[in-house]
Amino acid sequence: MPIYRGLVTIKRAGRYHPPGSLHDFDEDTAKALGPSRVVLAEDQTATVVAVTGSAGDATSDAPPAVVVPPASEQSGGASVRVSEISAAIDLLDEKKDYFKSGPRVGKPKQKAIEEIVGFDINDAEIDAALALRETGL
Repeated sequence: MPIYRGLVTIKRAGRYHPPGSLHDFDEDTAKALGPSRVVLAEDQTATVVAVTGSAGDATSDAPPAVVVPPASEQSGGASVRVSEISAAIDLLDEKKDYFKSGPRVGKPKQKAIEEIVGFDINDAEIDAALALRETGL
């Protein structure tokens, strides 16, 4: 099974894996996630090699799971989550992914960001990400 590198945070088996983590997806799963979320890792080919023996006694050559630290742990002055949200804002469509009226006018929609980063967020995290972007970090 080919190894893919995540380009965004990916939730798998109840754990969040940060961008850059390696995953042993089958090709159908990788295609379903799409090229904006996963790419074939370096030194990998897209062909699937047949494995002999039953799946019960097969060993995995996948790297150990990487666990995202809690949002309270800081990295460069901002939580990892807020940094990812800030980066995701660059990928939004200005015409459909921003509020046009109401108390959050001009701010990005929560659902649009969640689809990019792959985890649930709240308005406070969006506000923190916008503040981070204003500082230029």
